[in-house]
Order: sequence, then C-alpha cells, then structure tokens
Amino acid sequence: SAAPVYQRLLSYYKPKIFLGLTATPERMDGQDVTEYFDHRISAEIRLPEAIDRELLCPFQYFGVTDDVDLSGLKWSRCGYDRTQFSNTLNPAIAERRCEMIILSLQKYLTDLGEVRGLGFCVSVAHAEFMSGYFNARGIKSICLTGASPEEERGRAKKMLEDRAVSFIFVVDIYNEGVDIPAVNTILFLRPTESLTIFLQQLGRGLRRAEGKECLTVLDFIGQANKKYNFADKFTALLEITTRNLQKEIKDGFSSLPRGCFIQLERKARDYILDNIKASFDSRNGLVSRLASFEEDSGLKLTLANFLDYHHLGPHAIYAKESFSRLCVMAGTAGDFSEPLEDVLRSAFPRLCDIDSRRWLEFMLKSLDSPESLDLTALSGAET
Repeated sequence: SAAPVYQRLLSYYKPKIFLGLTATPERMDGQDVTEYFDHRISAEIRLPEAIDRELLCPFQYFGVTDDVDLSGLKWSRCGYDRTQFSNTLNPAIAERRCEMIILSLQKYLTDLGEVRGLGFCVSVAHAEFMSGYFNARGIKSICLTGASPEEERGRAKKMLEDRAVSFIFVVDIYNEGVDIPAVNTILFLRPTESLTIFLQQLGRGLRRAEGKECLTVLDFIGQANKKYNFADKFTALLEITTRNLQKEIKDGFSSLPRGCFIQLERKARDYILDNIKASFDSRNGLVSRLASFEEDSGLKLTLANFLDYHHLGPHAIYAKESFSRLCVMAGTAGDFSEPLEDVLRSAFPRLCDIDSRRWLEFMLKSLDSPESLDLTALSGAET
C-alpha cells in the first residue's frame, strides 16, 4: 500500500471496507502500512504460531562456520557494500568456500538426491560461480537473476519440482512472489541485513507439501560488521521473545516452535554472541547504534524512530538507561541535570511492563495536566 502505484489506486477509490493482507508488515523503508487502516491490526499470526498450528512446516536450522571475514567491509544505510562483498569472494576464496559448503551439505542432509534447494547469493557472478561449481561436482544446479525472463524462471521452477536440478542459485529474486512448496532446503550464502528479506527468503521453504517433513536451513555465518543485526533474525524465530537472547543461544534455543531446532557450530555461535554483546544487549552497543543512527537510517533520532527502525520494544532501552542519558553518552544530545533522574530511571523499566489500557489512559491524561492530579484522593490518605 505504500508503493506509488498503490498510492494512486488508494487515492482514487473510496471503499466502504478496506482490507489489507501482508506477510511482512515491517517494511525495509520504515514506512508504516498500518496508517492506511487507522493503525489497527484486526488479526495477526506470526511465524512461530503458524508453525505450531501446522500452517507452515517446521525447520531445522544449522549455523555453519564461514571463514569469510566481513567485519572490515564498508557499511552503509543498506548494509554491506555489495561490490566489496562480491570482491571478497575472489576465485580462490570462492572455490574453498564452495568445497566447505558441499561438505556441510553432506554432513547435515540425509540424502542429497532428495534435495530441492534454493541458494541466496550476493551477486550475479556469485550465483553463476555457485551453479558452475556444483555442476562440476555432480550436483545439478542452475542460476537465476533479476534479468532472467519469466519463461526461464518458469522452466527452472518445474525443473526443481521434477528433481531435474537440485539447486537454484538466485540473486535479487525469489524473495517474494513465488510459490514452490516442494523446496526443502535453503542456503543462506550471504548475510541478509533486512529482517523482512530474511523472513521472505526463509518462507520460500516453509510451505507445506506432500511428503515434506521439514525445511533444512544452512546459514553460513562468519565474522560480521558490528552493525550487522543477528538478534532480530533469531528473535523472529522464537515463540517467547521476552527472554534474553544470549541465554536462549547458550541454552540451545528452548523457545522454538514445535518440531523445530537450531544448532550452531561453536565458532559460528561465538561470532553471534560477540556481535550481540556489542549490539543491543549492552549499554555500549546501544550507545554505538544511537551515535550512527541518523547516518544509518536517514531518519531523525527520536525514541520512536529508533525503536521502530530496529524492531525493539522500549524495555530494550530502559533496562539499560534512560533514552535521554544514552543520547548524551552517544554525543547526539547535550548534557542535562535532572534532580529526579535516578528515580525516573528506576521507574521507566516498570512502566514498560504496564499493559492495562485504563491505567495507561489515566497516566496519559494525568501527565497532560499534572497540576490537576489529586494524589491524596488517589491514595485514600488524609493530609
């Protein structure tokens, strides 16, 4: 609905009932699609619940250690610099990495002959290289790009369904708008910076199909830029999102939907934990994100913008410090003096847990005109 073509449509028609359906309400450009529906969501079902209700198939997710170091790559508003990333995979490194990928397939898949897989690549050259290398090793594969005509895409889909090929390596397509329920294997061959795209790509393999027990995911995880967000990705797969993610990882992901599991190789696990410690789970991580927020997002630094952009709840901020004080520490705001700062800082985390609509409405009304608030009447005590 936020796209220009739909804007013309929505401004022309004046429907009595306007119903919107989406699998990914969080848009990459940060626009809020709920504004077209009076900011109301009538019904919602997220990935873990859909798996529990057997609307989607369960997954087995393997985090495989990748020796490609991306920590020094240039980071921009859109994530990793694609040209630098693609250049990192020079022929020698790409060949060594392909060999590791094939060994991982042999390790984690029970029968390569039954695979119907998609591999998400960083560039056209990368997709072509992967396809060529797999074919040379006897694993029938093809590649598709954004420039591939519809006829070729349709033919590739049928070849995968008929097991004429085992893998389709893709770049810039198959994130959405394609339905191949037979897909039972997903290869994440590049880190996906956007949570929306990650869920779309994962979703290509979560459709139910006859004879399909689960989706196997191989995610190749190396050293990442400190601004890369592992936390969003794994939190989206959990049923209980209030638990500390570091504890979830260390405990072996106990809050997954029924029939699902995540297994991380030791070094991949260490890369993820190190990244999370430097991100939102620490005060220093929050300060770092606040300092570069406007450059990274193109948005004005406000609490609402920061929470929306990073898909955070207010507790993620106030469990560490007040937002105002964090901004001072990040150098994005001038210092201030507030006599009640310690009191407010201890109160904010408790305020984040309030879920009573009547209590929230009362607080908003009271804060709007605090001079009219009769604390004596509230407490029932006499002065």
